[in-house]
Amino acid sequence: MATVTTADELIPQLPSVSAFTHFFAKERLNDVAFIDPCSNKLLLRHQLKSDSLRLAWSLRNLEILGRGSSLQRGDIITLFSTTSLYYPTLVLGALAAGTPIACSSSAQTPAELAHQFTITRPKFFAVQLQLLPVFLDTIRLLKIDVQEVKQRTILICEQNELPQSVAQQGWGCLCDLLGGGDESWIPENFDGHLSQEVNLPLFLIFFYTWFSRIGMKDCRSCL
Repeated sequence: MATVTTADELIPQLPSVSAFTHFFAKERLNDVAFIDPCSNKLLLRHQLKSDSLRLAWSLRNLEILGRGSSLQRGDIITLFSTTSLYYPTLVLGALAAGTPIACSSSAQTPAELAHQFTITRPKFFAVQLQLLPVFLDTIRLLKIDVQEVKQRTILICEQNELPQSVAQQGWGCLCDLLGGGDESWIPENFDGHLSQEVNLPLFLIFFYTWFSRIGMKDCRSCL
């Protein structure tokens, strides 16, 4: 007979630390963290930690980098991308910055994305280069100024993958934030009783689609 674990039994077993602290709790920095099965590229733990901290610094210091107002703790970032080797850096970097992420599926239509953006009210966007046309259609649907959004958006790609025509329009890429960041950034403190402040909202935002389908008009009402 299968044993069923209740929520009351499970919650005390969860570590009372942020996901960032938990992931890097063991200093195995030379171990492989992730592998891209398509390109066979490796992401080592020390590289992941360094990139995440530099990204966190940049997100909280966007004004210094000339990319609009800096993000504050609790501001939401939208991640519109397929699964890639950049994903863990973006998620852990956001956690270190104290900014929850709302993930968007690459299969979503502009109308569906517009619905999500209206619910989550993101302050910053990380968009896969190949999905830029869909993202732009969404912004136009929402009647938001594209020039304003450019400052608050990074394209997920390598510098040499960014077409010159796109760069000339003023779009930046993830490398701009990683290159301008500072890995001495101290991650936002969400340990102890504060761990639920970001980990639970992050979990809920991941599943915003489910909430919207059952008629919940604002994810924040359940946080």
